[in-house]
Amino acid sequence: MATAISKTPTLKGKEAENFQKLANANKNKCASKKEVECAIKTFISVLRKQEIISK
Repeated sequence: MATAISKTPTLKGKEAENFQKLANANKNKCASKKEVECAIKTFISVLRKQEIISK
């Protein structure tokens, strides 16, 4: 039997303000080459594991 999915949480008050400030501060930032390479390696690793599981 499946478990019901809960509602998506909504940020309110201070949490919403902090999130908006963080989002605005990072709006024009670019990831470093190292961060991009790490993300690519992680993505490839996940894809490989999915291929192994699905076989």
